[in-house]
Amino acid sequence: MISRGHRSLPLRAVRTSYQGRISYGERFDNGFEMLISASGYDSDGNGQLYYAEFDDPASNNGIAENADDATNRNLFAKLSYDDFTLSVKGYPVIKKKTARKRLNRYLKMTWNWCKENRHDPLRDQYQILCAKLRGYYQYFGVRSN
Repeated sequence: MISRGHRSLPLRAVRTSYQGRISYGERFDNGFEMLISASGYDSDGNGQLYYAEFDDPASNNGIAENADDATNRNLFAKLSYDDFTLSVKGYPVIKKKTARKRLNRYLKMTWNWCKENRHDPLRDQYQILCAKLRGYYQYFGVRSN
């Protein structure tokens, strides 16, 4: 008796497996990007497997027939224009991303404010910086940033 898992022996070792992928992507001059990818896998597996643990007439004398096949298909599509992205991988997802220049400009402005006001009373710095951070997370805190 096997204590861990099950051991199977192929009775008929005829296997046909296919796998492949095709992808196409392009970036256009106007900022539009497109990517489409499809992949697939198909395997007939073993036609019959023998499991010694189940060798009795109630369970087909330990023979599993056509129980080893596998199929998988995937499709991915992504369309982007500037800071807007729509991608589909089983379900549609809309991504919005803040323009990099705008984000960098805000971070630089906040850093400069901290340097200019570092000698102000700590309580004032704290209140103003909290307000700036709340504004930052409300504006830039989108899902895809």
